[in-house]
Amino acid sequence: MLIVLFFLSPLLAVVVGSDLGSAADSGNESITADFSASPLTGEAPLTVQFTDRSTGSPETWEWDFGDGGTSSAKNPSYTYSRAGTYTVSLEAGNGVSSDSEVKKNFITVKEKPVVPVVEASFSANTTSGKAPFTVRFTDSSGGGPTAWKWDFGDGTTSATQNPVHTYSAAGKYSVTLRATNGTVSDDVTRSDYITVDGNGPLASFTASPLEGLAPLTVQFTDTSTGSPTKWEWDFGDGGKSTSKNPSHTYSGAGTYTVKLTVTNSYGSDTADSSVNAYSITAPVADFSANPVSGSVPLSVQFTDMSSNGPTAWEWDFDSDGVVDSTEQNPVYVYTSEGAYSVTLNAVNGTATGTETKSSFITAGNMPAAAFTSSPQEGNAPLTVQFNDTSSGNVDSWFWEFGDGNTSTARSPSHIYSSSGNYNVKLTVTNSFGSNSTEVPSSVKVLSDTAPSPDFTSNVTSGKAPLAVQFEDLSTGGPTAWEWDFNSDGTIDSTEQSPVHGFADTGFYTVTLRAGNGTAWDSIT
Repeated sequence: MLIVLFFLSPLLAVVVGSDLGSAADSGNESITADFSASPLTGEAPLTVQFTDRSTGSPETWEWDFGDGGTSSAKNPSYTYSRAGTYTVSLEAGNGVSSDSEVKKNFITVKEKPVVPVVEASFSANTTSGKAPFTVRFTDSSGGGPTAWKWDFGDGTTSATQNPVHTYSAAGKYSVTLRATNGTVSDDVTRSDYITVDGNGPLASFTASPLEGLAPLTVQFTDTSTGSPTKWEWDFGDGGKSTSKNPSHTYSGAGTYTVKLTVTNSYGSDTADSSVNAYSITAPVADFSANPVSGSVPLSVQFTDMSSNGPTAWEWDFDSDGVVDSTEQNPVYVYTSEGAYSVTLNAVNGTATGTETKSSFITAGNMPAAAFTSSPQEGNAPLTVQFNDTSSGNVDSWFWEFGDGNTSTARSPSHIYSSSGNYNVKLTVTNSFGSNSTEVPSSVKVLSDTAPSPDFTSNVTSGKAPLAVQFEDLSTGGPTAWEWDFNSDGTIDSTEQSPVHGFADTGFYTVTLRAGNGTAWDSIT
């Protein structure tokens, strides 16, 4: 019970009442602000539950969350959207009294880390080929991976970003790439991405025996590698087989080329060898040649025409006892003149046949034409003796004397009836060819009788300057000409038919003097 004493002078009043005492107690209780929060730290956006811990029975609350956000709830929940450190304050009151609590740097909000997104991807420079097959892989993943794990599908792996891998066996291979960035990874698989073909087989075989008397039975054994699945034999005599290891009988003598072609799904290959079946009957040697004569160097193609199945040949092209060739159809070049006997030995392993053709090849040289003449100059009629000095076994002669006459004598004489300069040509021939020589102006024939000069011109008058074409009409075989176009005694031209220009007006007298080397005459 509250007792209140009022001193009123000069009286003292005493009031006793319980209701008045209760009202006074409520108005005088003090408030102490306080609060808690959870969580105090985390990644943005961060939702925090605030709880009022104030004492003194507050009835109002004013919260300031430090980022501009406020609340009047007693126990608010608030979300921080941005990273930072926030000071939180609470003012608690009851209408009569209030109190504030400030908690500095109370809430810490962190940036949420960016989670990387990785997208695995890759390519290859080639995707198919034969084993061993080398492939260069290229990483094209997105999201900045920092680690790689490759599975090439053949039991091998790699941690290289851009690996090079070699596939050694045929097959189809799926390739997987795992690209990783920290804790995030992504896988990509390309099924049957790489196709590796195998290699074709390598053909080989043995034969036993390799030679013997016909009929000869030979056992062939395939020794090919690369797992062939098909065999094709050609025995060289028209016989064939598809067995792996066949036997074959050669009924006639000869050297036979045997071919084996092996095949698998990746390709084929061929190998060959020879088998020699011979006879006890000696070959009959024979041959031909083309050509059998000519000038050196003479290249001759020899052709074997032997019978009874020879398997070897021995040629002696010059009868010196030395084997010059062992080919069946050789070519031989003769470099020296001569008549050559040729011998062929045809052999079939146990017997030999021989053929010799005497003086079969004739090699020689073409002639070289040459001659002399005497005299080489004189007055007409002039008789000249020509003497053949050619080399090289000449068989025929053909002379051209330069005046339209010819001769086939070896060393003829010839009469030149007219003056002039004559080119003489001699062509000589033998069985190996022909050759010619020509001597310009080899014979010069003069005359004691002077030519008869005469001439004409295309014009005889006209305006100066006047160009006049003169034409020689002289007879008697002139060989030289002297023209005087203005009668001044000076030779103006020595051409046979000159052109002269008259520069000045006037009357001109023209003189021609014609000569043949020994006599001259003139006309004006």
